[in-house]
Amino acid sequence: LVPVTRDVVIEGTRDGILVLDNQDRLLDFNAAALRIMGVRGAAKIGAPIARYLKAWPELMQQQTNAEDARVEIGFGEDELRRDYELRLSPLVDYRGHEAGRFMLFYDITEEKRAKSQLREAEARYRNLFESSLEGIYRATQDGAFLEVNPAMVKLLGYDSKEQLMAVHIARDLYFSESERPSAADRVAAVPHRLKKQDGSEVWVLNSSRVVKNEQGVVIFEGLIHDVTGIRRFERELETAKDAAESANKAKSKFLANMSHEL
Repeated sequence: LVPVTRDVVIEGTRDGILVLDNQDRLLDFNAAALRIMGVRGAAKIGAPIARYLKAWPELMQQQTNAEDARVEIGFGEDELRRDYELRLSPLVDYRGHEAGRFMLFYDITEEKRAKSQLREAEARYRNLFESSLEGIYRATQDGAFLEVNPAMVKLLGYDSKEQLMAVHIARDLYFSESERPSAADRVAAVPHRLKKQDGSEVWVLNSSRVVKNEQGVVIFEGLIHDVTGIRRFERELETAKDAAESANKAKSKFLANMSHEL
């Protein structure tokens, strides 16, 4: 490369670049490579690369027969540690003979951190999903479960997650398919009844939302809260209220009759 082009292409990148001969000696390098490897001062052209990779004495030997190799390698300790993907590719001359190797240090530190944070977030979600006392589900608009948690299985009286996952939601969990809330009805918590495995009913408060997956398919995600006890109390209260009103009417009628007779 001519000097100007080299400065732009080689020195202008944040990736570490090394060019080696067929005996793994330095032919060229950029400042980023020296910084990454922690080389103080100038590296020497013709020096073996092993001199600068002392922490990995067998690295180059292990990759000798690889046409294109990728190895993860790290420099620094604790908060100063940076992780790189070391890419090695053969250099071939105009006759097709191997003339050396090209090495690239590609910084994957942030990528690894992002993946680690994603794994931690997924683990926290999974723990919340599995340990929640409320039923949690994901389902298709067509009536198939995509995921259910243990509380959902217990709430509906099934013996296993696999059993519940196999049901058709509208047909098997509702007394009438028309009772299943539509996508338009899922803007607020909806109280309704569900049919348990043994055929009995359980009243629930269904807090759900409508989302779309990467393919644009409508998915229902929701949380089910058992309100059977509340529903029973409301019915008992309503019955007691009706009974009290009936008693008051009977009393009023009795008093009216007594007044008429007097």
